[in-house]
Amino acid sequence: MNRYCGASTVSPEEDITIHIFAPVGEMNDPLAYEPVTEDGYFVFGFSEFWRGKPSAENAVALFFGFDSTGKRRSGVYRSVRLAYKDEVPFSWHCATFLEWLDRAIHSRGHLWTE
Repeated sequence: MNRYCGASTVSPEEDITIHIFAPVGEMNDPLAYEPVTEDGYFVFGFSEFWRGKPSAENAVALFFGFDSTGKRRSGVYRSVRLAYKDEVPFSWHCATFLEWLDRAIHSRGHLWTE
């Protein structure tokens, strides 16, 4: 546990879970979480919930990250995965982590709508 830090919140009444995580210490440690995707996003968290009755086909997973390449607009990016498959590429979501956190709090975790 000395390699990781983060926070999680679970809302049983709304079936929403949000996890924020980050590695700490040496990034070249082979046991450490690999936060950078193949397309250069540094993933810092994810959220999951269901559209309707809880089931794999109703699952929605959201991944949040920052551009680590310096080639894209600064801010928080989001990727959506429906039914734990069909991943949508990352797209710009908001300007800062604090704006993302504010949205997460004030929307009660509803960070995506169809």
